[in-house]
Amino acid sequence: MIDEVEVGRQVAPRLRVAFEVDDSRAVTERLVAAGAREVAPPTVTPWQSLNARLDGPAGLHLTVFQELRSPEERAALDGFGTDA
Repeated sequence: MIDEVEVGRQVAPRLRVAFEVDDSRAVTERLVAAGAREVAPPTVTPWQSLNARLDGPAGLHLTVFQELRSPEERAALDGFGTDA
């Protein structure tokens, strides 16, 4: 399901690593400049995060995501947890 939302088709191998970042667009640009391949640009998901998909070194599939809702907004939603 995550592949469909972020990329529009199945692309991830068996393992995908996701990192929360403060600025998905800037981090994506830096990773591409460092040699990663952009699979899908930053895209707003149905759960209101901004996710980008990249191929990193050694075949590692990466997601960088930026939460667009505040921690307070997320804490009020069913199924969302927040840690201080």
